Amino acid sequence: MPPSVATAGRKAGGGGARNKAATAAVAGGEQGAAVTRSSRRQQQQQQQLDVDDDETNAGFGKYLRSQEGIEMMKLFVIANTLVVFMTMAWPQMQQSYQMLRSIFYGEADGEDTTYP
Repeated sequence: MPPSVATAGRKAGGGGARNKAATAAVAGGEQGAAVTRSSRRQQQQQQQLDVDDDETNAGFGKYLRSQEGIEMMKLFVIANTLVVFMTMAWPQMQQSYQMLRSIFYGEADGEDTTYP
C-alpha cells in the first residue's frame, strides 16, 4: 500500500483503534448504567415485597410460621385426631364393653345392656 493511501485512511478513520476503544467505553458505560438502574429497581421491588410479606405475616400467621407455631400445630393435629376418634368410636366401645362385662360377670337380664 502506498504511503499516501495509508495516511488518508488514518485521517478519515479518526485514529482507528483509539476511536473504537472510546466508542466501546461509552457503550460499556451506558450498559453499566442500565444494569445499575435495573438492579436498583429490583432492590426496590424486593424491599416492597419484603414489606408486603411482613404485613401478611403479622400476628397469628407469623406465629404459625415460627418453629413454636409448627410444634403447636402438630400437637393440635394429634389431639384433634384423638378427640374425633373417641367421639366417633365411643358408642361402639361402650357397647363392646357392656357385652364383655355381661359375658364375664353374668349380669342379670333385667339391666339394659344395649346402647341405643
